Amino acid sequence: MAYRLAPGTPLVPAKDQAGRLHYYYQHNPIIPWLNDEQREHFLRNGLVEEIDTAATGSTSPESGAAPGRPAKTAPQEKWVEFGVAQGHDRAELESLSKPELLDLLS
Repeated sequence: MAYRLAPGTPLVPAKDQAGRLHYYYQHNPIIPWLNDEQREHFLRNGLVEEIDTAATGSTSPESGAAPGRPAKTAPQEKWVEFGVAQGHDRAELESLSKPELLDLLS
């Protein structure tokens, strides 16, 4: 299950499965995963809404892309932009090879 920022919510900081903090804004509203504690808090306070990625087509099975993520076949620059939007340092991302980017951001 993925989540989208509720209308009017300017920002939600959320941790990914590895415990790294990411900031989600209205221009990047899709949160691909929330732990149980975050999910309960964000839903209870109306900060996010659950979305069905299968019904919305946000995930393309043939591309392997998760909501908000570029397809694995997307150019390296798209992956760098995605990583920067997730809070990573641009210079660090640009120094990585595409396979390293995919490992870090997938």
